[in-house]
Amino acid sequence: MAQLLQLCLLASSLFALSFKATSSSSSSSGDGHGLESLHFALYQHETINKTGYIIVNGPAGAAVGQTTTPFGTVFAFQDPMTVAANMSSKVVAIAEGTSITSSFDGLRSISIAKITLRLKNRKGSISIVGGTHNIKPADHPVVGGTGDFMFVQGYVTSSPVDLKGLTVTYKIVFHLYWPPYAKKFSLHDKHILPPPPPPPTTAMQIHFTLYQQETINKTLYLIVKGVTGPDTSPTTPPFGSLFVNQDLLTISPNSSSKVVGVAEGVSITSSLDGLINVVTEKITLELKHYKGSISMLGTAHNIEVFDLPVVGGTGDFMFVQGYIKPSLLTFDSPDIVYRLEFHLYWPPYVADHFSY
Repeated sequence: MAQLLQLCLLASSLFALSFKATSSSSSSSGDGHGLESLHFALYQHETINKTGYIIVNGPAGAAVGQTTTPFGTVFAFQDPMTVAANMSSKVVAIAEGTSITSSFDGLRSISIAKITLRLKNRKGSISIVGGTHNIKPADHPVVGGTGDFMFVQGYVTSSPVDLKGLTVTYKIVFHLYWPPYAKKFSLHDKHILPPPPPPPTTAMQIHFTLYQQETINKTLYLIVKGVTGPDTSPTTPPFGSLFVNQDLLTISPNSSSKVVGVAEGVSITSSLDGLINVVTEKITLELKHYKGSISMLGTAHNIEVFDLPVVGGTGDFMFVQGYIKPSLLTFDSPDIVYRLEFHLYWPPYVADHFSY
């Protein structure tokens, strides 16, 4: 069993970096503005049956070996990230997410993760999705961020450092870039009530609130029960629990109010206390001036307020960036209502070259 989990840990890992966090500036091509960048390394430590667990054993493909897991194996993790390879060094980040073995040779997996960072001068989160190789370095695109990492782009490179024993270590190197227009938006006034959204022809940013109506065993279902941790209530499922939802979005907390959207997604419990979930979700919206969809990838807390990065969009939300802030409004089992604050931004080139 230890070997099986060690292999899954290898398949799941995404992050690390020797803490040479440096901020550099280089000129961007074409517009003459500086492109801010940040490059550093951390180390991700994953311990079998403590911070990383197999949730579902794969049904086919390669047998379990030193570097392979069966095709379709589902793994979940919540790992500390330190400034040095020594596990006792300072913890400055947490990596939580899931991976699924995606090749029949058992060497590759699709990984989805959120890294929460508390660096000296920057705090926030980065969302990552991509393919991981069990025995080779792998690059993972950064698809979104929150806090000081809003608008961030770039990639992280994961490399195995030590794969022996119950705790395995990976080096994660971050290559992060902010486009010039990111400086036009303040990241420190996001809790201030924004003005009403402007007409779509002049919009560079819009802010609005909707309400997500969720009912256990009607619009939200537990697909796979987790392997460890609490199981005391619907707000604290076991670690690794997999949920799927299709919820209506309304303009007020009343479930009978006007429906203007649908939220469809998958979440996996990614904390041992059962309160945090890695969320991938698509929200389809039909507003007065805007129609299309928004995709999100990040983590959400069952009780506290979290920011979910917006990683893409379609229709009138093509090129959109920003974040959504969900918060629990009411919980009268089986009915749950979440308040969703949307904070959406379009890069300048969208207004210059595209008409909505």
